[in-house]
Amino acid sequence: MKTKLIVAALASAFAFGTAFAANTTGISDTDYKAQKKALDDNYKSAKERCKGMTGNAKDICQAEVKGEHEIAEKELTAAQVSYDKARQDEITQIQQAEASLADAQQQFEALKNPSANDITQAQASVDQARASLQKLR
Repeated sequence: MKTKLIVAALASAFAFGTAFAANTTGISDTDYKAQKKALDDNYKSAKERCKGMTGNAKDICQAEVKGEHEIAEKELTAAQVSYDKARQDEITQIQQAEASLADAQQQFEALKNPSANDITQAQASVDQARASLQKLR
C-alpha cells in the first residue's frame, strides 16, 4: 500500500513538474499567474497524498514533492523572464522602425527640386520603413 502511494505521489510530482518545463518560449503575466496557481494547487494535492504515509516513506515523499515543486517554480519564473525580455526587444524594434519611418519621411519632405529618381528613392525608403513597422505590429 505504501509503495503504491509513493509511486502515485512521484507520478503526480513528475507530471506537474514537467508540465511547466515544456513551456520555454515565454509567458505573459496572466498566464504566469494561472500556471502558478495550478502549480500550487498540484503541490497541495501532492502533499496531501504524503500525509497518509508514515516514517521514512513520508519524509521521502514530502522531499520529492517539494523538490519537484521548486524546480517547476523556477522553470515557470524563467519562462516569465524570457517573455519579458522578448517583449522588451519587440518594443525596441517597433521604436526603431517608427524612428526610421519618421526619418525617411523627413528626408522625403526635405528634398528641394527633386528629380524623379530622388522621389522614387525617398518613397521607397518610406515604404520600406512603413512595411517593417507593419510587420512588427
